[in-house]
Amino acid sequence: MVARYVTEVTDRITQARENYGGWRTGIGFVNHEALKNLGPHDVIDRAQLYLEGAIEAAEEGPRIGTVSNRVVVSHYRNADLRAAFCCSMLGVPYPGETPIGEKFKRKKLSAADFY
Repeated sequence: MVARYVTEVTDRITQARENYGGWRTGIGFVNHEALKNLGPHDVIDRAQLYLEGAIEAAEEGPRIGTVSNRVVVSHYRNADLRAAFCCSMLGVPYPGETPIGEKFKRKKLSAADFY
């Protein structure tokens, strides 16, 4: 069960990276044409940091059998939450089924979005 959970989390994070990421290829969120209108640059920058952290955590996570299953599940749950929070900040589905397109528009941010 733990191995299946690790695989599922890793797959979700990988799918989110493919749909919204691009930082691994040097594109970055702020320069990604489809993401430019999702919000202020500081929000986009913070969201990118969460996805980067999730990707690194999934790639460098503890191995099953070297630590307790509880530690493994906790580590990957945290990685999953980071990626989900990134998508939440951008207002996009997690992990999403297809790459974000030019037609996607996020609602206009209000003052309440910053509190």
